[in-house]
Order: sequence, then C-alpha cells, then structure tokens
Amino acid sequence: MKDYYQVLGVNPAASEGEIKRAYRKLALSYHPDKNPDPNAIQFFQEVNEAYDVLGDASRRTQYDYQRKNPFKQIIEATPATPHHRDPAYRRRRPSGNQPRKPSNIDLMRRYLPYVRWMTWAGLGFFMLLALDYCLPVITSKEDITAIRVYTGKRGTHTIVETSGPNAKIHAGHFVRGSRVEITYTPIFRTVLHIFEPASGQEVALKGIYGPVFFLPMILLISSSIGLFLRKNVEYAFNISITNGILILVVIYMIFVI
Repeated sequence: MKDYYQVLGVNPAASEGEIKRAYRKLALSYHPDKNPDPNAIQFFQEVNEAYDVLGDASRRTQYDYQRKNPFKQIIEATPATPHHRDPAYRRRRPSGNQPRKPSNIDLMRRYLPYVRWMTWAGLGFFMLLALDYCLPVITSKEDITAIRVYTGKRGTHTIVETSGPNAKIHAGHFVRGSRVEITYTPIFRTVLHIFEPASGQEVALKGIYGPVFFLPMILLISSSIGLFLRKNVEYAFNISITNGILILVVIYMIFVI
C-alpha cells in the first residue's frame, strides 16, 4: 500500500490546507512542461494519485482506516465459506458499500480548527494576567456604604460595599461609613489590599494572585503543551478543550468570587 503522505511530504495529521499547498508545490516542480527529467512524469502521476485520495475528505478517511488496519483489509477481502451449503441458510449481505461511522480521530481532525484557538487564547490570557500583576497598582480612597454578612455551608462571609468602582469586596470587619484605601490592579481591578487609616486595620486579599494562582499556572503549562503538540490531532484537540475550561474557571475566579 502506497504511503500518500510520504509522496506529498506531509504529516498524517496535516490539515486540508497543508495538503493542498504541498500538492501545488510538487505539481509546479515536477510538471512535465517545466521539468524535462523522464522520472518527473512518473512522480507527477504519483503526486496526482496521492492528492486525489488525500484531497477528498471521505476518501482520506477510508485511506487512513485501511492504512491503520492493513491485515483487516486482507481478511475482509477473503470470501468467507458459508456454514451451510443450502442457499436457504445463507445470510443475505447488504448491497453496496455501507458508509463507515467516523472514528473519534476523524471527528477530532474535523473540529480541531474550531477549537485550536483556545490554546492561543489561554497563552494570551495568562500573559494579560502577568501584565496586570506587574503594572503599577492603583490606590483609591473610598467610603464603605454597606456591610452584608452571609452565612452558608462554608461559614460566614462578609461583603463590603464601597462608593468606588469595586462595588462589592469580600473583606474583614470594617465599620459602615468609614473611609478606606483600596489597592487594586489596573486591568482586571483585582483588589489586593484594604486599609482603614482610622483603626489601622489592613486586609490583604490578592484575589486570583493569591493561593489560587496555581490555576493560571496550569493554564500556561497546558497552553504551552498544546502548542508543542499541535501536530498531534488527539492531544491538540483534548488540550484545547481543557484550555477553554481553564479560561472559564479563571474568569469566574476574577469577576465572580
């Protein structure tokens, strides 16, 4: 069985665009009108034959299946001996070629271009978090307008409402009407510290940049692995989905909790 991927010089996980570009490059180089070498005609025919198969999605799926299961193809080609000589006991075979159900790899290859952006988005989102943390912080003096206490399964939570852009902040014990200094990051407005000059009370929050910062670090590692293994269809697809979930979790940690 000919290796059409080797003929075109592409990876088995290559996309349709990569296969098309490889075919055009070889066709221009080995076309009989441009290449007088006698061996170029034969190779040009092999290139056309390879592209006829790999350039068609259904034929490529069937070729990949036969390429991975060569012995199964031989067994299926061998006619089976009926158990009974009486035609009445012979089971009727379906006429025509039955369509093969796409495998998981086929589905991953089909939808990978639509989810691959999650890997780049994960890397870009981490860089934005790093920039937000490294830029100079902003300090604002605000008045506490309300204090709400909620009791749930995880204990008691205190939410401080202020007059500034950070309307609700999970903080410690402050007095309503007191003036506090709030330090937050410039991009995501993540509150880092709350300081009350009157009592000298200070609360360090840190938000996403605190103990849960391991989540953005996992996002960085996962995105880097996704870019390194981008030619492997199975790994690239699964890591892209994982990166999308991690991005949603980090966004929830920033803007909701």
